[in-house]
Amino acid sequence: MDSVPEALPYGLRLKLLGSFFIIIISLAGLNGYTLIRITSQDRVLSKRVDHQIELHSIHSSLQGMNSHISNYIRSGNEEYIISFRQEFAAVTKRLGVLGLIADEKEMKDSFRDLTAMIETYRERASALINLYNDGAETIYVWESELDLLNLSGYIREELEELNSLFLDNLQSFFLTFKMQMSRSLKINISFVILMILFCYVLAWNFSISVSRPIHQLALELIRFGKETEHVDLIIPQRKDEIAVLFRSFNEMSKHITGQIEGIQEKAELEQRLKDREIQHHQTEHLLKESELALLQSQINPHFLFNTLNIIDSLSSLEEAPRTGKMIRSLSDLLRYNLVMQKRAVPLEEEIELINSYIHIQKTRFGEKLAYSEEIDPEVLKTTVPALILQPLVENAIKHGLEPISRPGLISLKAVKRDNEILIEIIDNGCGITAERIDEIMDTDFETKSMGIRNVIRRLELKYGKPCLSLSASDNSGTICRILIPA
Repeated sequence: MDSVPEALPYGLRLKLLGSFFIIIISLAGLNGYTLIRITSQDRVLSKRVDHQIELHSIHSSLQGMNSHISNYIRSGNEEYIISFRQEFAAVTKRLGVLGLIADEKEMKDSFRDLTAMIETYRERASALINLYNDGAETIYVWESELDLLNLSGYIREELEELNSLFLDNLQSFFLTFKMQMSRSLKINISFVILMILFCYVLAWNFSISVSRPIHQLALELIRFGKETEHVDLIIPQRKDEIAVLFRSFNEMSKHITGQIEGIQEKAELEQRLKDREIQHHQTEHLLKESELALLQSQINPHFLFNTLNIIDSLSSLEEAPRTGKMIRSLSDLLRYNLVMQKRAVPLEEEIELINSYIHIQKTRFGEKLAYSEEIDPEVLKTTVPALILQPLVENAIKHGLEPISRPGLISLKAVKRDNEILIEIIDNGCGITAERIDEIMDTDFETKSMGIRNVIRRLELKYGKPCLSLSASDNSGTICRILIPA
């Protein structure tokens, strides 16, 4: 990469500076002459324009005074009276200034009439204010206000007449000013023609030595902006700023092209990573869905075959009526499983399923099995994942009550506590050890308690956190607690 010279030749700069110096001096002389002519006229014009502005300000202040008076008699706010007096003082001051500079008899007479009308306006405005303050009837206040507005209209007419006089005076001044400016314009045009000829010669020489290579550089910049491909210009054989521009353009083109290629590669890499991340999330979601479906499907045959074994044993020991009751309970269970394809059910349906299941188990255990419920009515309509209670009751009977000879009791409790629902399944069976609890809760540990393990996993998938806990009760037996959001 060629380095930029520490100092450049002054040929191009001296040529440009010299030409510009001649032009600037010439234009400065012309402008100085014109400025002297215009400055004297500008002072007069400024004064006359100021007069017009003062007249317009008086007109605006008059409207403001009308507005303040109207607002005051409608609201009684003293601030409008203060504003009215300030506006009136400003109008009086402006009239005094304009009266002093009036230079024609007609204009002085108009100022005298206008001053008298303004004074009358002040007196009538004061009378209107006093009338309102004395609590006069509204109709008299409105009539006085209308009279004041009519007087305001006459004042505006007088202002317009005075403004017309000022405009006539200003028109006369402009005619004189126009003639003077016409002479100055002829002189300026002649000088400008000479400067145009000089600039044309200068521009022609500048175009050959400077403009042509810059034009070439501009075309290459446009092409580079559209195609973004590296462009390598041929550096002209000269030692001035133009050569530096060409050399810098080549380096810039090379650098930008490299930057664009790097950005494109980075964008492609980020897009591939983003696509992979989306695929990963989709795959993870599908895996969770599949795992949830698998865990639910594992519960149905687990209980179904146990029940069928009970019915098979019972049919050989008893008559058909009891078997019929058991089959009806089993039908309820099967029906629930068939419609369980939805992901959540009311807690009330889960409790009804427990009742059917207990009826079947009572047929097997008889008086050895007792069941009780303590259900808060507020929680019955709460939706929960299907088949989360039956596997727990089944586990309590199988592992808690079957091994003991004394009568067993299963208690189901459900209450609402703050913003959560607590469900407890309590048995008075043989109890559970801390080691056994750790085995069941450890998902990496293989266990035969598939029913309770499935419930644990499904609750975590549903609520995103552990919701089930196991503990030994004080009087032997086991307590299974489920804590879910209300």
